[in-house]
Amino acid sequence: MLSSIVRERLLEECASLDIPSGPAGRLNDRLRSPVFLSAIDRLARHEAHRRGTEPDSERIADATNRLSTINVHGVVGDVVTELVYRNKPVDGSQMKKTCFVEKTLQSGHVSQWRIYVSSDAELSLDLLVSVTDVINDIMSGLLRHAVLYLLPILRCQSDDEINIKLNSLNVREGHATPGTEHHRFRMMPQPGDTVSESDQATLRAGQWAFTVGEYVGYGKDDTGPFLHGVIKQQLMPTSDDSSTYLLDIGGSSAVIANSSHLYKYTRTDRPVV
Repeated sequence: MLSSIVRERLLEECASLDIPSGPAGRLNDRLRSPVFLSAIDRLARHEAHRRGTEPDSERIADATNRLSTINVHGVVGDVVTELVYRNKPVDGSQMKKTCFVEKTLQSGHVSQWRIYVSSDAELSLDLLVSVTDVINDIMSGLLRHAVLYLLPILRCQSDDEINIKLNSLNVREGHATPGTEHHRFRMMPQPGDTVSESDQATLRAGQWAFTVGEYVGYGKDDTGPFLHGVIKQQLMPTSDDSSTYLLDIGGSSAVIANSSHLYKYTRTDRPVV
């Protein structure tokens, strides 16, 4: 296939913003909103009911939690891509786009999605269709016909409108079947939330490798308090060669954190590299 030897990439000149604002910021907030994630859970259950099958609560929860692998980046100026063949750009292949979707494979066979959007763009149909396509891919066939409802709820002006919209579209309310209450969708913590005592037991200090979009614990020392954070960018090493990262800790707040202040969620003491 041609796509196996020619790839598309964002021009290096298209610098992304550290803290997304405008449509990129609104999309990031929407994709991490507990109300929106519950709506995805509801759509997957609605589709299962439409097909006359029992919803697989564990599979739905796992897929919905993977939506945290999507990061929307605001780009200064236009989003421009080019084709690359044998690590060289193809002449005349540059193209201005509404957005650019980049998918990379991280450790553990988990994909990381980056959606690049112009900082002065609008939430156009072209952009929302691309976001919908990414969500549908991550949900691994759980939405099927229910994917049609993603565009209306992505266009909602506020989270309060989402369930109202789904009700008006006659989307069935999601209910756990008897005996499956413990498999109900588990909300992802929000950046800046305090890490609960039970979750603190899974935090490990050490010389860890962190990836963009990864949830981490953030604290000045191992006695706490700890906050949930999301890695936004790896920065240049400090003078003592220690790693530093730009960390999202909620809202418009971000901090530059040394790796010694970051804790990985894991149940093993073996470093991940």
